[in-house]
Amino acid sequence: MTIATGYVGTETIRGMKDRVAEIAQDGGRFSLVIGMSFFQGLSKHAHKNLESLHEVALQGGNGSGVRFVYTNTYHGKVYRFRSNSESNIYIGSSNLSVAGLSGNTECMAEILDERTASQANGFLDFLCTDAVSKPIDKVDITIRGGGKHKKYTDPRLASSEAMRYDMEHFVKPKTKPIEIKLGGFDKKQKSGLNCYFGKGRLARSTGIVTPRDWFEVEIISSVDTTSDPKYPKGDFLAYTDDGYVIPCRTQGDYYKNLRSIGSLHILGKWIKGKLQKESALNVYEPVTDETLDQYGNDTIKLYPREDGSYYMEFLSGE
Repeated sequence: MTIATGYVGTETIRGMKDRVAEIAQDGGRFSLVIGMSFFQGLSKHAHKNLESLHEVALQGGNGSGVRFVYTNTYHGKVYRFRSNSESNIYIGSSNLSVAGLSGNTECMAEILDERTASQANGFLDFLCTDAVSKPIDKVDITIRGGGKHKKYTDPRLASSEAMRYDMEHFVKPKTKPIEIKLGGFDKKQKSGLNCYFGKGRLARSTGIVTPRDWFEVEIISSVDTTSDPKYPKGDFLAYTDDGYVIPCRTQGDYYKNLRSIGSLHILGKWIKGKLQKESALNVYEPVTDETLDQYGNDTIKLYPREDGSYYMEFLSGE
C-alpha cells in the first residue's frame, strides 16, 4: 500500500496500525507520503502516532515508512493498493482522515487506463525518493503548540534585532519615494516573501532536513525600480513607519535583492508582522496577492534621506 496525501488524521492513523502490521509481517511494503505537514506542522499527538506507525511499517518491505515532502507543499491524494500481481490506483480529493474518507463530500476515481496508471505509478515512486521526501526520523517537523521543535512565530522585533528611534522628533522626508511592488506571487511561490516554502535545509552531518525560518524574506525588485538613481545600492539604514531602525542591504545583479543585514528574518518579521496584525496572514500560510489585497497595500515605499538612509513605509489600507 502506498498513499500520498496532503493531510492525515490522527484517528485514521491509529486505526491503520494493525493492518500495516499485517502487511509488514507478510513482507509487504507500506509507504505514506504526507505533503503539507513539513511546512504547516503537526500536533504533538499526531506526530507521536505517525512515529509509531513508521516503526511498525519499517518491519516490512524495502521503502516502507512514513515520509514528508520537504521540497514544496504537496496537496494531491493518490492511493495505490497491490496484492500479488493485481494493482489498483485511485486519485481524487480525499485526505487520509475520517473527514476525508467518510465525512466530507469527496470524489475518488480508480484509474483504469494503463498509460495513465503507469504515469500515476511513476509519480508515486517519484514522491518516495529522497530528493523529494524524507522519512519521519530525518525531518525536523514543527510541533504546533509547543514541544522541542516549536518554531518562533512571534512577529515582534526584539531589541537585539532592531533598534528604536524617536518618532516624535523624526521628520518624514518629502522626497519622492522608491516604490517596491510585492505582488505577482504566481511566479515566485517559493521566493521573496515565501522563502519558508522553499526546499528545507539539509544538515549533512545528521541528514535531517529542517524548514527555513517562517519570517525569512528577500525582496526582489524589478529592473524599473533598481534603475532609479535614488534606489539604495549596498548597505543602508531603514527607518520604519512604526519606529524601528533596520539595517538593510541590496545585493545581486543590479542590486535587485533587498534583505535585512545579519538575518533574513528581521525584515520578514517587520513585513509579515504587519500582515498578521491586520489578520491578512496566518502563520505557515503563503503570502499571496489576495493577502496583500486584504491588507490593502502591495507596495513598500522607500523615501531617500540626505544622510543616505531611508524612511521605509508599508501601511495597511493604502
